[in-house]
Amino acid sequence: MPENFTVLSRWRSNYFLLLLILIHLAFLSVQIANKNLYLVDSQEYLTEADNILNTGNFYCGDTGKSTDYSLYTKRPPVYPLFIAFFKAFTSSDILIIITQSIISILSIVIIRHSFIQLGYNTNYDLLSLTLLILSPAQMIYANFIMAETIFQFIFALTFYSAIQFLLKKSVRYLLYFNI
Repeated sequence: MPENFTVLSRWRSNYFLLLLILIHLAFLSVQIANKNLYLVDSQEYLTEADNILNTGNFYCGDTGKSTDYSLYTKRPPVYPLFIAFFKAFTSSDILIIITQSIISILSIVIIRHSFIQLGYNTNYDLLSLTLLILSPAQMIYANFIMAETIFQFIFALTFYSAIQFLLKKSVRYLLYFNI
């Protein structure tokens, strides 16, 4: 096979991922430039992460004020633990947003791979990317301090496990699905 054909073949097999990364980078750049990383819920997640690091409490309220016991269960602990992991290394929230963009890309790739196994024709990738750009919530939410990107990743893994179970009839994937 001529070398040019091999390069072209690799481009065709990787252009979806490359374009997906470029789209996410564009949205990430806008969010960082605008310094708009937070929504209403963001502060409670950040506060709970801070409380986890400093006091070991899963409390999303100000520990200096009177205790509101509903704030112990208002925010599920997975995302504050995710934030606390990064806050142990840096005070900047940019690393969290970059990681969430990577997780968003992985979620889309996992879902696409699952659909390919079900017969999705990759000739429609350009249409899929166009639809993704026309409904930008995927990239916008990945660049906010909010739990949805982590939840989506878990959902993508669950979907992948279900497809693998259906295709391979392996109990292992049923176990993954239930975990």
